[in-house]
Amino acid sequence: MVGWGHAIENATVQSKIKALQDKNNPERVRIARELGELGPRAKAAIPALMDALKDGPDLQEEASWALGQIGSAAVPSLLKAIEDRDISVKIAAITALQWAGADAKPAVPTLVKVMKTGDRSRAHRGGRYSGLHPLSGIGPGAG
Repeated sequence: MVGWGHAIENATVQSKIKALQDKNNPERVRIARELGELGPRAKAAIPALMDALKDGPDLQEEASWALGQIGSAAVPSLLKAIEDRDISVKIAAITALQWAGADAKPAVPTLVKVMKTGDRSRAHRGGRYSGLHPLSGIGPGAG
């Protein structure tokens, strides 16, 4: 029976991915949240969640959180997103890495580079920095 449970969960993830990709779906924020609640079991949703980082701020925030909850499987995609020209995508990727905690340790060299190049000084949105320190949340030894 364990196989059935896995198959059902996989079908649920696939269904949520399809719904998330529908730009006309008013439930996209909720769907991103639900994918995040599945954590690493939702790793198939990484591409759709990465695309969602380019959409409105509410969806961007939930997609960022979801990617962080997925953890280490999302880190390579998030590292690419840090290079995005859109500062809001860059901030969302850094925030997702913070949510990922210790799973984001492979991102430390890139985050240190971001800090040294001054990118974090441009990462100001809504009167706050996205993680005053990009390494916050990753854990001891990250900075």
